[in-house]
Amino acid sequence: MQFDYAFDTERTKKGFYQDEQTGEKLFDVKALQMNARTFSFFNLSVKKGTTIDWDTVNYDSGVLPILLGSDYNGVYNVGDIIEGSLYFKKYQFEVVGILRENSSLFYQNNRNTFIDNYFIIPYPPKLPKVTEKDKEFYGILNFAMINGNIAVSRDMTGTELLNKLHDISLKSNFSHYTLLSMPAYLIQFNFMYNIIQKNLSLIFGVIALLSLSLYIVLRCLDKVMIKRRLNIIKYFWIKGYRARDIKFVVLKYTMTEYMLSSIIFLAVYLTSSIKRLELLFILLIAQAGYFTIDFMILKSTYLSKLKRTYTND
Repeated sequence: MQFDYAFDTERTKKGFYQDEQTGEKLFDVKALQMNARTFSFFNLSVKKGTTIDWDTVNYDSGVLPILLGSDYNGVYNVGDIIEGSLYFKKYQFEVVGILRENSSLFYQNNRNTFIDNYFIIPYPPKLPKVTEKDKEFYGILNFAMINGNIAVSRDMTGTELLNKLHDISLKSNFSHYTLLSMPAYLIQFNFMYNIIQKNLSLIFGVIALLSLSLYIVLRCLDKVMIKRRLNIIKYFWIKGYRARDIKFVVLKYTMTEYMLSSIIFLAVYLTSSIKRLELLFILLIAQAGYFTIDFMILKSTYLSKLKRTYTND
Protein backbone atom coordinates (compact mmCIF):
# COMPACT_ATOMS: atom_id res chain seq x y z
CA MET A 1 0.00 0.00 0.00
CA GLN A 2 2.97 2.35 0.39
CA PHE A 3 3.06 2.57 -3.41
CA ASP A 4 -0.61 3.59 -3.71
CA TYR A 5 -1.02 7.06 -5.25
CA ALA A 6 -2.98 8.25 -2.18
CA PHE A 7 -0.46 6.97 0.39
CA ASP A 8 0.62 9.70 2.88
CA THR A 9 -2.23 11.95 1.73
CA GLU A 10 -5.72 12.70 2.99
CA ARG A 11 -7.24 10.83 0.07
CA THR A 12 -8.56 7.29 0.47
CA LYS A 13 -6.18 4.54 -0.62
CA LYS A 14 -7.63 2.59 -3.50
CA GLY A 15 -5.34 -0.41 -3.89
CA PHE A 16 -6.05 -2.89 -6.66
CA TYR A 17 -9.29 -2.32 -8.55
CA GLN A 18 -11.00 -3.48 -11.71
CA ASP A 19 -11.24 -0.95 -14.53
CA GLU A 20 -14.87 -0.45 -15.58
CA GLN A 21 -14.10 -0.10 -19.28
CA THR A 22 -11.39 -2.70 -19.88
CA GLY A 23 -12.06 -5.05 -16.97
CA GLU A 24 -8.32 -5.12 -16.21
CA LYS A 25 -6.96 -5.28 -12.69
CA LEU A 26 -5.08 -2.03 -12.08
CA PHE A 27 -3.12 -0.27 -9.36
CA ASP A 28 -2.56 3.50 -9.43
CA VAL A 29 0.93 4.58 -8.37
CA LYS A 30 2.57 7.90 -7.64
CA ALA A 31 4.34 9.22 -10.71
CA LEU A 32 6.14 12.37 -11.74
CA GLN A 33 6.97 13.49 -15.24
CA MET A 34 10.05 15.65 -15.70
CA ASN A 35 12.64 16.67 -18.24
CA ALA A 36 16.42 16.46 -18.14
CA ARG A 37 16.81 19.99 -16.78
CA THR A 38 14.63 19.24 -13.79
CA PHE A 39 16.55 16.05 -13.06
CA SER A 40 19.84 17.96 -13.19
CA PHE A 41 18.55 21.03 -11.31
CA PHE A 42 17.58 18.98 -8.24
CA ASN A 43 20.83 16.96 -8.36
CA LEU A 44 18.99 13.67 -8.67
CA SER A 45 21.10 10.56 -9.25
CA VAL A 46 20.71 6.79 -9.43
CA LYS A 47 21.95 4.10 -7.06
CA LYS A 48 21.47 1.29 -9.55
CA GLY A 49 21.42 1.25 -13.32
CA THR A 50 21.72 4.42 -15.37
CA THR A 51 19.87 7.66 -15.80
CA ILE A 52 17.47 8.13 -18.68
CA ASP A 53 18.84 8.93 -22.12
CA TRP A 54 16.58 11.98 -22.34
CA ASP A 55 17.29 12.78 -25.99
CA THR A 56 16.01 9.41 -27.21
CA VAL A 57 12.68 9.40 -25.34
CA ASN A 58 10.00 8.57 -27.92
CA TYR A 59 6.33 8.39 -26.94
CA ASP A 60 5.43 6.76 -30.27
CA SER A 61 7.60 3.70 -29.61
CA GLY A 62 5.27 2.17 -27.03
CA VAL A 63 8.20 1.74 -24.60
CA LEU A 64 9.19 4.42 -22.11
CA PRO A 65 12.34 4.30 -19.93
CA ILE A 66 11.59 5.12 -16.29
CA LEU A 67 13.38 5.59 -12.99
CA LEU A 68 12.02 4.20 -9.73
CA GLY A 69 12.30 5.62 -6.23
CA SER A 70 14.50 3.79 -3.74
CA ASP A 71 11.51 2.11 -2.05
CA TYR A 72 11.07 0.03 -5.20
CA ASN A 73 14.56 -1.45 -4.80
CA GLY A 74 14.05 -5.20 -4.54
CA VAL A 75 10.48 -4.98 -5.84
CA TYR A 76 11.66 -4.30 -9.37
CA ASN A 77 15.14 -4.62 -10.88
CA VAL A 78 16.92 -2.73 -13.61
CA GLY A 79 15.73 -4.09 -16.96
CA ASP A 80 12.24 -5.09 -15.75
CA ILE A 81 9.26 -4.21 -17.94
CA ILE A 82 6.10 -2.94 -16.22
CA GLU A 83 2.85 -2.96 -18.13
CA GLY A 84 0.78 0.16 -17.54
CA SER A 85 -1.06 3.10 -19.01
CA LEU A 86 -0.39 6.84 -19.12
CA TYR A 87 -3.15 9.29 -20.01
CA PHE A 88 -5.33 6.30 -20.97
CA LYS A 89 -2.71 4.99 -23.42
CA LYS A 90 -0.98 1.65 -22.86
CA TYR A 91 2.79 1.58 -22.50
CA GLN A 92 5.60 -0.71 -21.49
CA PHE A 93 7.72 1.02 -18.86
CA GLU A 94 11.32 -0.18 -18.84
CA VAL A 95 13.18 0.29 -15.54
CA VAL A 96 16.60 1.78 -16.42
CA GLY A 97 17.62 2.90 -12.92
CA ILE A 98 16.68 3.22 -9.27
CA LEU A 99 17.18 6.52 -7.44
CA ARG A 100 19.23 7.05 -4.31
CA GLU A 101 17.50 7.06 -0.93
CA ASN A 102 15.77 10.26 0.24
CA SER A 103 15.74 11.83 -3.20
CA SER A 104 13.61 14.97 -3.05
CA LEU A 105 12.66 18.09 -4.96
CA PHE A 106 10.70 21.31 -4.57
CA TYR A 107 7.16 20.52 -5.67
CA GLN A 108 3.82 22.28 -5.19
CA ASN A 109 5.38 24.73 -2.68
CA ASN A 110 6.74 21.83 -0.61
CA ARG A 111 10.48 22.36 -0.20
CA ASN A 112 11.21 18.66 0.35
CA THR A 113 8.91 16.36 -1.58
CA PHE A 114 10.48 12.93 -1.22
CA ILE A 115 10.09 10.68 -4.25
CA ASP A 116 11.26 7.36 -2.83
CA ASN A 117 7.98 5.69 -3.81
CA TYR A 118 7.48 7.41 -7.18
CA PHE A 119 7.79 6.43 -10.82
CA ILE A 120 9.85 9.02 -12.71
CA ILE A 121 8.56 9.24 -16.29
CA PRO A 122 10.55 11.37 -18.76
CA TYR A 123 9.11 14.03 -20.98
CA PRO A 124 10.15 13.92 -24.65
CA PRO A 125 12.93 16.35 -25.66
CA LYS A 126 10.41 18.75 -27.24
CA LEU A 127 6.67 19.20 -27.58
CA PRO A 128 5.37 16.46 -29.88
CA LYS A 129 3.09 17.34 -32.78
CA VAL A 130 -0.56 16.60 -32.18
CA THR A 131 -2.06 14.24 -34.73
CA GLU A 132 -5.73 13.68 -35.38
CA LYS A 133 -5.34 10.07 -34.27
CA ASP A 134 -3.75 10.88 -30.90
CA LYS A 135 -4.95 14.45 -30.36
CA GLU A 136 -6.43 13.65 -26.94
CA PHE A 137 -3.27 11.98 -25.64
CA TYR A 138 -0.80 14.49 -27.09
CA GLY A 139 -3.05 17.38 -26.11
CA ILE A 140 -2.80 16.27 -22.48
CA LEU A 141 0.94 15.62 -22.79
CA ASN A 142 1.67 19.02 -24.35
CA PHE A 143 -0.21 20.92 -21.70
CA ALA A 144 1.43 18.83 -18.98
CA MET A 145 4.83 19.86 -20.37
CA ILE A 146 3.83 23.53 -20.64
CA ASN A 147 2.33 23.59 -17.14
CA GLY A 148 5.68 23.32 -15.38
CA ASN A 149 7.81 24.97 -12.73
CA ILE A 150 10.28 27.71 -13.59
CA ALA A 151 13.60 28.15 -11.79
CA VAL A 152 15.54 31.41 -12.15
CA SER A 153 18.73 32.89 -10.78
CA ARG A 154 18.55 34.51 -7.33
CA ASP A 155 19.95 37.68 -8.92
CA MET A 156 17.00 38.05 -11.28
CA THR A 157 14.52 40.70 -10.16
CA GLY A 158 10.76 40.30 -10.34
CA THR A 159 10.58 42.76 -13.23
CA GLU A 160 13.23 40.86 -15.18
CA LEU A 161 11.34 37.62 -14.60
CA LEU A 162 8.06 39.10 -15.83
CA ASN A 163 9.82 40.54 -18.89
CA LYS A 164 11.37 37.14 -19.64
CA LEU A 165 8.00 35.40 -19.32
CA HIS A 166 6.44 38.05 -21.55
CA ASP A 167 9.01 37.37 -24.29
CA ILE A 168 8.43 33.62 -23.97
CA SER A 169 4.65 34.10 -24.15
CA LEU A 170 4.97 36.05 -27.41
CA LYS A 171 7.25 33.44 -28.98
CA SER A 172 4.98 30.57 -27.95
CA ASN A 173 1.68 32.35 -28.75
CA PHE A 174 0.56 32.02 -25.11
CA SER A 175 0.02 35.75 -24.71
CA HIS A 176 -2.53 35.33 -21.90
CA TYR A 177 -1.23 33.64 -18.78
CA THR A 178 -1.15 34.00 -15.01
CA LEU A 179 1.23 33.16 -12.17
CA LEU A 180 -0.04 31.54 -9.02
CA SER A 181 0.38 33.54 -5.81
CA MET A 182 1.01 36.74 -7.78
CA PRO A 183 -1.64 39.48 -8.24
CA ALA A 184 -3.02 39.40 -11.77
CA TYR A 185 -2.79 43.20 -12.10
CA LEU A 186 1.03 42.99 -11.91
CA ILE A 187 1.09 40.75 -14.95
CA GLN A 188 -1.31 43.04 -16.81
CA PHE A 189 0.76 46.07 -15.79
CA ASN A 190 3.93 44.38 -17.03
CA PHE A 191 2.16 43.47 -20.27
CA MET A 192 1.25 47.11 -20.85
CA TYR A 193 4.73 48.24 -19.81
CA ASN A 194 6.31 45.95 -22.41
CA ILE A 195 3.96 47.21 -25.10
CA ILE A 196 4.97 50.78 -24.26
CA GLN A 197 8.67 49.91 -24.21
CA LYS A 198 8.47 48.17 -27.58
CA ASN A 199 6.63 51.19 -29.07
CA LEU A 200 8.66 54.01 -27.54
CA SER A 201 9.60 55.44 -30.93
CA LEU A 202 5.94 55.55 -31.94
CA ILE A 203 4.97 57.16 -28.63
CA PHE A 204 7.71 59.79 -28.90
CA GLY A 205 6.67 60.41 -32.49
CA VAL A 206 3.06 61.01 -31.41
CA ILE A 207 4.21 63.30 -28.59
CA ALA A 208 6.42 65.25 -31.02
CA LEU A 209 3.54 65.55 -33.49
CA LEU A 210 1.17 66.75 -30.77
CA SER A 211 3.76 69.25 -29.54
CA LEU A 212 4.27 70.54 -33.07
CA SER A 213 0.50 70.82 -33.56
CA LEU A 214 0.15 72.70 -30.28
CA TYR A 215 3.00 75.01 -31.29
CA ILE A 216 1.30 75.78 -34.62
CA VAL A 217 -2.00 76.47 -32.83
CA LEU A 218 -0.24 78.84 -30.43
CA ARG A 219 1.44 80.67 -33.29
CA CYS A 220 -1.92 81.10 -35.03
CA LEU A 221 -3.45 82.42 -31.81
CA ASP A 222 -0.46 84.72 -31.35
CA LYS A 223 -1.02 86.22 -34.80
CA VAL A 224 -4.64 86.91 -33.94
CA MET A 225 -3.76 88.41 -30.53
CA ILE A 226 -0.91 90.50 -31.99
CA LYS A 227 -3.26 91.97 -34.59
CA ARG A 228 -5.91 92.76 -31.95
CA ARG A 229 -3.50 94.26 -29.41
CA LEU A 230 -1.08 96.01 -31.68
CA ASN A 231 -3.00 99.29 -31.46
CA ILE A 232 -2.95 99.10 -27.65
CA ILE A 233 0.80 98.50 -27.67
CA LYS A 234 1.20 101.38 -30.12
CA TYR A 235 -0.73 103.60 -27.72
CA PHE A 236 1.70 102.82 -24.90
CA TRP A 237 4.63 103.42 -27.27
CA ILE A 238 3.28 106.79 -28.31
CA LYS A 239 2.81 107.73 -24.67
CA GLY A 240 6.55 107.32 -24.21
CA TYR A 241 6.81 103.75 -22.86
CA ARG A 242 10.30 102.40 -23.30
CA ALA A 243 11.13 98.93 -24.67
CA ARG A 244 11.41 97.59 -21.11
CA ASP A 245 7.94 98.90 -20.28
CA ILE A 246 6.50 97.38 -23.45
CA LYS A 247 8.00 94.04 -22.47
CA PHE A 248 6.30 94.30 -19.09
CA VAL A 249 2.92 95.02 -20.73
CA VAL A 250 3.34 92.00 -23.02
CA LEU A 251 4.38 89.88 -20.03
CA LYS A 252 1.26 90.97 -18.12
CA TYR A 253 -1.05 90.06 -21.00
CA THR A 254 0.67 86.72 -21.66
CA MET A 255 0.83 85.78 -17.98
CA THR A 256 -2.87 86.58 -17.53
CA GLU A 257 -3.80 84.23 -20.39
CA TYR A 258 -1.62 81.39 -19.09
CA MET A 259 -2.78 81.88 -15.51
CA LEU A 260 -6.40 81.52 -16.66
CA SER A 261 -5.57 78.36 -18.59
CA SER A 262 -3.73 76.97 -15.53
CA ILE A 263 -6.74 77.65 -13.30
CA ILE A 264 -9.04 75.88 -15.75
CA PHE A 265 -6.63 72.95 -15.98
CA LEU A 266 -6.36 72.64 -12.18
CA ALA A 267 -10.15 72.78 -11.82
CA VAL A 268 -10.52 69.93 -14.31
CA TYR A 269 -7.76 67.98 -12.55
CA LEU A 270 -9.34 68.38 -9.09
CA THR A 271 -12.76 67.25 -10.31
CA SER A 272 -11.31 64.30 -12.21
CA SER A 273 -11.31 60.78 -10.72
CA ILE A 274 -7.75 60.23 -11.96
CA LYS A 275 -5.20 62.13 -9.88
CA ARG A 276 -1.53 61.62 -10.65
CA LEU A 277 0.81 64.23 -9.19
CA GLU A 278 3.60 63.20 -11.55
CA LEU A 279 1.40 63.87 -14.57
CA LEU A 280 0.26 67.19 -13.08
CA PHE A 281 3.85 68.35 -12.56
CA ILE A 282 4.87 67.31 -16.08
CA LEU A 283 1.98 69.21 -17.65
CA LEU A 284 2.61 72.32 -15.51
CA ILE A 285 6.30 72.27 -16.43
CA ALA A 286 5.35 71.90 -20.11
CA GLN A 287 2.96 74.84 -19.77
CA ALA A 288 5.69 76.92 -18.16
CA GLY A 289 7.97 76.10 -21.09
CA TYR A 290 5.32 77.11 -23.61
CA PHE A 291 4.73 80.33 -21.67
CA THR A 292 8.42 81.25 -21.79
CA ILE A 293 8.69 80.56 -25.52
CA ASP A 294 5.43 82.37 -26.23
CA PHE A 295 6.46 85.46 -24.26
CA MET A 296 9.86 85.68 -25.97
CA ILE A 297 8.26 85.47 -29.42
CA LEU A 298 5.48 87.97 -28.60
CA LYS A 299 7.74 90.64 -27.14
CA SER A 300 10.16 90.35 -30.06
CA THR A 301 7.31 90.58 -32.57
CA TYR A 302 5.73 93.63 -30.91
CA LEU A 303 9.02 95.51 -30.61
CA SER A 304 9.98 94.62 -34.17
CA LYS A 305 6.64 95.87 -35.52
CA LEU A 306 6.81 99.06 -33.46
CA LYS A 307 10.34 99.90 -34.57
CA ARG A 308 9.59 99.09 -38.20
CA THR A 309 6.35 101.11 -38.20
CA TYR A 310 7.75 104.27 -36.60
CA THR A 311 11.08 104.08 -38.42
CA ASN A 312 9.21 104.05 -41.71
CA ASP A 313 7.03 106.95 -40.51
